[in-house]
This record gives sequence, C-alpha cells and structure tokens, in this order.
Amino acid sequence: MAFAHLSIGTATNRINLLNAAGFGHVDWRPKAGPTTTSFRQSSLADYRHPVAYVEATAIETFVMILSGASQDAVIRTTQDLRRLLREALNYWAQAWRDDVVYLQAQASCETNARYAVVVAAELPEDEDPFGPTFNQLSGGTVMDQLTLIVEREAWTENAPGTGTLVDLSSINVYNGITFGNVDDTEALNPTGAEGEVYFVNHWLKCNLTHVHYYDSAGLAWSPNLLGVLLPHAFLPNPPVAGDCVVFGINSALADSGPFWSLVFDIASVITGVTGIEWRYSSVGNDPIAQWCAFNPQPQDNTEQDGVGGGVAFDTLGTKSVHWDPSAVPGICGSWDTRTPTVGAAALITTGYWVAAVVTAATGAGTPPIQQHRNYYTISWPSFDYAITAVGGDMSAIGKLTLRHQAQPALVAMDKVVIGSRSISRGENFSSFINLANEQTPPGVTVAASGGGAFAANVYSPTFWCVQQNNVPAAWTDIAQITINSTYGLEWYGRYRVFLRGETRAYVATTPQFRLKITSASTPAVYTPPAAIPMTHFTSAADLGVVDLPSFQPRVTSEIYDIVIVIQGYGDGTMDFYLTDLILIPVDEWAMELVTASGESWGLRSTANLKGTVINIDSITSPKNLELGLVTEFVGDEVYDSWTVYGSQLRLQNNGKIRFHLFQMRYSSANADWRSRIGGAGSVQLLKNQRYLSMRGDR
Repeated sequence: MAFAHLSIGTATNRINLLNAAGFGHVDWRPKAGPTTTSFRQSSLADYRHPVAYVEATAIETFVMILSGASQDAVIRTTQDLRRLLREALNYWAQAWRDDVVYLQAQASCETNARYAVVVAAELPEDEDPFGPTFNQLSGGTVMDQLTLIVEREAWTENAPGTGTLVDLSSINVYNGITFGNVDDTEALNPTGAEGEVYFVNHWLKCNLTHVHYYDSAGLAWSPNLLGVLLPHAFLPNPPVAGDCVVFGINSALADSGPFWSLVFDIASVITGVTGIEWRYSSVGNDPIAQWCAFNPQPQDNTEQDGVGGGVAFDTLGTKSVHWDPSAVPGICGSWDTRTPTVGAAALITTGYWVAAVVTAATGAGTPPIQQHRNYYTISWPSFDYAITAVGGDMSAIGKLTLRHQAQPALVAMDKVVIGSRSISRGENFSSFINLANEQTPPGVTVAASGGGAFAANVYSPTFWCVQQNNVPAAWTDIAQITINSTYGLEWYGRYRVFLRGETRAYVATTPQFRLKITSASTPAVYTPPAAIPMTHFTSAADLGVVDLPSFQPRVTSEIYDIVIVIQGYGDGTMDFYLTDLILIPVDEWAMELVTASGESWGLRSTANLKGTVINIDSITSPKNLELGLVTEFVGDEVYDSWTVYGSQLRLQNNGKIRFHLFQMRYSSANADWRSRIGGAGSVQLLKNQRYLSMRGDR
C-alpha cells in the first residue's frame, strides 16, 4: 500500500503539501494535459479538422490550509514556499541555474508516483492577518483557504533529469537463422545494456552462414559452429600458432555477398596467445596462409576493449570487429569468393571469408568461449523498440546515446541523420536500397536504364553498383527503382533522400544527379539536383525531402507502383558508380546532427576505452525545450557540441518503432559529404514517459 504524497521543490529542497503541521490539503482537481491545436477549415465543407498540435502547459489550483505553532512560524512557512516558487522562475530565466522545481504526487493506494516540471507558480494571497483564525491566542495559528497556482509540464514517470532504460533490438533472418539481439534459441532478446545493440551504415539481406575453426594439431576443421549448442569454444584447446577461425557467407545462396563486421558474445577470454592476424579471402588463393591481411587491421573491440595492445578475443562481453573496403588493399588482392584450405584440409563451402589466424602462442592457453547468441555481422542501419517498451499517454522524452565503434581514421563521421518510423506502417520498408540486381527489399526491383549497367564495385555494400560511362551533357536515365503495388503502401511517407556513389574521369563539369518520381498516371516530380564530386570514395548527394508516392492518395487503399528514376548530368567523359539510395523517414520524428567544430565523431575513438559518444538528450535538462542537448564525450569529458536541425527527441508511445540512421563525413578537399559503408556504432536509449494526469499502475 502506497502512502499519499504531494510535494513541490527541487531534488534537495522540498515542501510537503500534505502535512498535518504545515500545508494541508483541502481541494485539488487535477487538470488533464491540454494541447495547442491548429485547425483547417473550408467555407465549402462542413466542420473543421486538426492539422497539428503541441502539448501545452496545464495550470493546477491547490486549495490548502496552513497551520503552525505561532504566527511567525506560519509566516516563515509561506516565505519558504514563495522563495521556492521564485526559484522555479529563476531556473528558466537564468541560464546558469540547474535546480529544476517540480511537483511529485501519488494518491494513497496508487501504485506509481508521478512528477511534473514547474514552469511558473505563485501563492498570490495570505489569510487576513487581522482575522480570528490567524490571531488565535492559544493552540496554534491557521491560514485557511490558501490557493497555490502552479503552471506545469506533463506528468512523467521519473523525476526531471532522470530516465529509464529502454530495451532495444536489431535483427535479421538469413538462411533460416535469426541474427542479432537474440538468445541461444534465436528468440528475440531486447536489451537496454550499453554496447549490445548495433547499427551500420548500409543494409544487407545476408548474414553469416558458416563459422569454423581449424585445429592445426588435429589437421581438421570443426563443424559449422552456427549449428553447435551454446556456449562453445571457437578455437582449439589449447590454441597454437597455425590455428584459425573463419567466418563466411556461402556464395551459392541467393542474396549472398561480402560483410563488414563481426559481433561476438564472449563468456571466457582467450589466454596463452600473443598474436592474431585478421585476413580476408583474396583473389586466386584458397590456402589461408596466402590470404591477404587487412591493411590497416580491423577495429577490433574484442582486443583490450578496442584500445589495442593485446590480442583478439581478450575482452569479455558483447564486442565487435569492423573493417572498411579501403582496408582491403588492391596491392595484395581484392576480396573474393574462395574455399578455405589449410594443408590438405579444405572446407567444402565457397564464399566470402574472414579469418582470425593465430600467429604466436605459448601452447598452454585456453580458447575463447562464445555464450548466448550466434556470431553475426551487422547488416542493418537501424534499431527497434517493442510496443510495450515505451508507455504513457503521449510521446515520451528521451536520451539517445550513439557510441562510435568502427575504424576511427577511415569511417569517422561529421553528420548523422536520424528518423523514426512505426513498424506497423510496413515490416518490409528499408531505409537503404542497394542499387544492385540482388539484396533488395521485398517488392523492390532495381534495373539499370539508359546507358547504365550493373558492374562490380569494391566500395558498394554488395560489391555491385549501377555504372554508366561517358554520361552526356543532358539529363540521362541511369537506374530505375520500382516498388510494386503489393508493397507500395509500406513505402508511403516523407523522406530525406541521399544518393551514394562515386564519380570518376570527368574534366570540368560538376556532375549532377536528381530523382524522377512517378506513381500511376500522375505527372513526374523531380528533386532538386545535387552533386557528387570526383573521388575514389563513395560520397552522398543530398536530394532533399521527397514524398512517396509523389501525390497524395485520396484514401490509403489506393495503392500504386512507385517508380523512382535516377538521372545524371555529365560532360560526355565522366563515369558514374552509384551504390545505394537512402531514404530516412521524417514524417514521425527526425533530427540532423552536424559537428560544430569540424572534428569528426569517432576520430578520437582509440583515445579511450569506450570510443566517442554522442548524447542526444531531451531528459537531463528540461529547459532545453526545443531541441534538447547534443554533446560529444571522450571518456567523461565533453569534447564538442553539435548543431541540431529538427525537433526535440520524442519517443512514440505504445507503438513498435524503428529508428533509421545515415552517417557522413565532410571532405574539405572536395567540398563533399563522403559516406563510408563501414561506419558503425552501438546505441543506448533512456525514456521518461509522460502522462496527462494520474498514473495508477501504468
């Protein structure tokens, strides 16, 4: 049984409003949260209809009685309250103040307390100082029928400045196996833990199909560890020089291809090993001894928690390994589909492979142990929370922490664009569409058009792209994306759109790109053109905001094919290599973050144990009403602030929500936004649920 509670004040200085000696309750009728609403009305139609609204402050009126041992004691109590109410105003009026004043309320037998930030408040009148109740000669003194007026924000589940962890997940299913945030039975296992939910700067359908280790003492390969009961070792016992573990994707399967990361869940670290080298299956070489070493070696967060100075697999917990196409040096040999071979022992599976090869060991060590989930590659640019994860009567405020996990020098980022979208609008929607003849979302087909053709490209997530050579000085079709009507409704919405690719061999004309969007028989809609300068790295052309379909259907049951044509404008000599189209949803919640100093997020991630962190924070400081705080930390030190475009972080309540992210880095040399596919990070989310009035047991 909960005791009744009603108080006002800061975290350290509060006044009880249900006190037998002091302020006592007479009457309070709690206000349900109001809104400020904009309406649309036509003189040609009945009624008016809302088009937008924002939450408004509520004004509460508390009728109280004040009792005390003497007149001076009662006066002191009113002074204490009024000074506290003045502190509420000072908090908002003076930037340096950080002690927010808030209400706390809970009825007797109500399960949960609730809190509300005070915007303004006053105790406008005292009792008649010459009246009989105030001037009692014995038995104490009373001020009767005092009125406390409080303007407040919405009620929340936690006190201002604090939040509750939200369980998140990211998964995909490939070849009948579920990867990501799952348990050892492959059941979904969301978590709020730091460093366990990942995102990456591309989208792939595929995931690992094979994990094997080679025992150089027994001259044999292990079975496929993806089918072995967890927990298990993923190197021989003891590990010695010449042993290795390989991770691969079977190239005989549909929608297979390369991969750009690995995630481990290590229960017991490796011992007795002093050297491990990461290699990839290179052109013309089946023997692992001849495979090329990554150069530079991957960002290995299983090695001393990402700082280096140890060996792979020497750190407990969920840790990741990352590489980028530029770490696959052509001077050695490009990444290719091979059959892993050691001596006379060969696996029967051909595919893209990555190997961790033991190069030095004492011979008396122990292997690392994988515990609760399958090994996997991060193949999604998103993360989710479940319908039960965020409750309340309206959207919650949040604090989103993005931690850089990938290679610092190669994939540091200056800009992050984030948008959330209800999964109920379409499970098959993907914010990244590969411009390839494989690994596209359900119902989406990509075709090369005009002079375009599918071609190999080592900077593409799939190793495929749409290429067009010698693009003329006229708008020319390069590729066409068709979303068929069966899936069309899942793609209806508004998006911030980027085209990623590279341009080569142009002379003087700046290459331009645009989208031509059609649906049904409606006229085509064109985006403003945007450029991709000549580089040998993928860059992102910002094509602005688009609506799909290009017209507003009369009802959502009107479903049509959506056709997106990518057009280019050249000078007759330039060649285009386009890898993917990115559509970040912006019609529910969206934000764009740009580094303020010009330094790149993640560039310093090897300087501390946990990498560089960006906090998108609408919880800690209530006075940041419009946008919240976005800060960058190195360790516990604030390194940089970011410029924010968009709205304060809001978490949709009572819905299954997916957040989509796209990362870029500014190149002053080419005055363009580059975007590496190897960019990756982990995410953690806090919430503070909001309520219109009383909470009860919710």
